[in-house]
This record gives sequence, C-alpha cells and structure tokens, in this order.
Amino acid sequence: MDTETPCTTKDKLLFAAATTITVGNGERISFWENAWLHGRRPRDIAPAVYNISKKKNRSLREALVNNNWVRDLDLHNVCFSAVHFSEYCDPWRQVSQETLQPDIPDNIDWKLTADGTFTTKSAYDAQFLGSTSTNFENLFWKAWAPPKCKVFSWLAIQNRLWTADRLSARGWPHNDRCVLCRATPESGIHLFADCRFAKRIWDDISTRLEWRVYFRQHGNLSNRWGSGGP
Repeated sequence: MDTETPCTTKDKLLFAAATTITVGNGERISFWENAWLHGRRPRDIAPAVYNISKKKNRSLREALVNNNWVRDLDLHNVCFSAVHFSEYCDPWRQVSQETLQPDIPDNIDWKLTADGTFTTKSAYDAQFLGSTSTNFENLFWKAWAPPKCKVFSWLAIQNRLWTADRLSARGWPHNDRCVLCRATPESGIHLFADCRFAKRIWDDISTRLEWRVYFRQHGNLSNRWGSGGP
C-alpha cells in the first residue's frame, strides 16, 4: 500500500516557493521536486529531461551517487530529441559543482513564518496571497434568508448556476432558449439582468422598496447585479 502523503502540483509549487533549502547530506531533499539548485527545482529548469527520467522520486543524495540522475534518463524514449540535449547541459553543469556534506543534515526553512518553522495556518493563508476580498459574508451568509436561498444567490453571483450556456459547454442536455422570454439563449447574465421578465421583476422590487436598480451593458454577473440601497 502506498503510504506517501498525497500532494498535488499546486502543493509542490507552493512548497518550492515557500522554502529555502540549505544542502547538507542530501537525504531529505528530493532531487527533482525541491528547489535546491540555486532556488529552483531541476524539473523546472529542464522539464523535458525530467519527463524522460525513470526514477523521479530519488533523494538528492541518491541522485548524485554515480550520477544516478543521468543514468535514470531514458535515452530510448520515443520523444527523445535535441531539446533534451539543450536542456540537459545547464543542470548538468550546475549539479556537477554540487558537493554534499555527509555529516550535516539538510536544512529546510519555511519562509512564511518568522522562525522558519512550517505551520498549516501559514500554508493555508499563502493560498490566498494576491486574492481580493469580497463582501459575500455579509451579503449572503449573515443575511436573513433560508439556507437554500443563500446558496442559490452565492452560486448565481459567481455564475455557477446550471444555466443553458454552462450545460452546453459540457455537452449536457439543455434547452438553448430562456424559458421565460423564449427569445434569447439562456445564461446567468440574461436570466438575472437582461431578460425582459427579470427587468420587470427588478423594477417592481425597486419601486416597492424605493430602490434604484441599474443594468449595465457590459460586465460579468457579479458586477452587473443591481446596485442601490433603501
């Protein structure tokens, strides 16, 4: 049974970006997957060479012994070409200059905490770096409404409802036309903003609540949603 911790490509990229590796004996470092070679992963430096390696899970120590990482390359691979030669030269030159220190363990520092120690919280927070915040919590989850209405609204504003355009993109059975006006292909934008029946409903709501609702000509569902206040 395979007992390795499951990691996605995204997990590995995050680990590579968030760690600083100091090479010691090479036992804790993955030759291909860790960013030990001047802050870069060998698989990123030479992706074509990585693809023809028959043993991608070697540690750095194992890979450097007798140049095993070179011996692992499948030179009879049907995809083997001049691209592999050109990619091979740069990592080979850098790897050949690397010297392990048998009595010193590898050191891996986590960049996202002050003391360099990994925490699940810092890894979780890192996945949201560069993202923008929304007011969904107040707009949906804290509003008074039945739970099914909250979920429906949350999906709608992200254009994740199963409208005809999304069903069509997946090749699933659907009715192309809007079931209300029967004149225009159905989409989230049309269903909530452009359809003449939807506009009548919004106008009626805005009149009753003394709101002003604006329908713009361009934009996605979230920024075309009616704006205004009581």
